Amino acid sequence: MTGASLLSKLFSVDPDVAPAPVDGGGSAGPLQIAAGGLVRFASRPWQLASVLPATSASNSARWSGSLIMRRKARWESRPWESQAAW
Repeated sequence: MTGASLLSKLFSVDPDVAPAPVDGGGSAGPLQIAAGGLVRFASRPWQLASVLPATSASNSARWSGSLIMRRKARWESRPWESQAAW
């Protein structure tokens, strides 16, 4: 398909054919939908609590590693102490 034919199909003035209707949206009633939403809402704190330890552990390791590297770089950037070692 060329670009011109794609553009002519996308921007044609002919109306689109309506899709065929489907048979209902499912068998769940309003009470089942509300109960499922309430269960998911109530389980959010537990899901957050299960994610936080892994996130905080990786962030603290990353932060402490960068802190050590910054201190080392600051120590090595002192010209008067590095020349004394020569």
